[in-house]
Amino acid sequence: MVMQGGPEDASAWYLVHTHSGKEKLVTTHLERQGFKVFLPLSTKMIKIGRQSKRVTTAYFPAYLFVSFDRTSQNWRPINGTFGVKRLVCFDQSPAQVPAAMIQELQRRLGPDGLIDTMPTLTTGDQVRISEGPFAGHLAKIDALPSQDRARLLLEIMSQSIPIEIDRKSLELT
Repeated sequence: MVMQGGPEDASAWYLVHTHSGKEKLVTTHLERQGFKVFLPLSTKMIKIGRQSKRVTTAYFPAYLFVSFDRTSQNWRPINGTFGVKRLVCFDQSPAQVPAAMIQELQRRLGPDGLIDTMPTLTTGDQVRISEGPFAGHLAKIDALPSQDRARLLLEIMSQSIPIEIDRKSLELT
């Protein structure tokens, strides 16, 4: 709703605590109720037996952001939405999230809609390889030839072997 003579959007962002793993379901339900929802997503590696698998998960597990105008919009139905534990409140009033924080998270969204979680790497950093044939091995960064690749020195049998690998497969130690 556009208010005459005032700002076009008087909405602010608030934090919703969800049941674990229900963030996407809650997003759907809140959007159907007319709320604007922001659910930052990222990928992470999980181990299933001896296999590693990359999965998409909530950047803040069990939390999402919802935007509404507290003065003109009924926000109480949020607490009754399936999958919601509660709207985070202080003194019976929803706790507002700083707009700068939401803007920074949205700025970090990649073209795939995911938050960029690649660690900031520099030459000489010690890293753990999280996937591929060298998964679990520690290595030292020798060079960063591109934004997506890293050249590592991997210690195998008392020798430093240079390898090049996708930066998404690395974790800082």
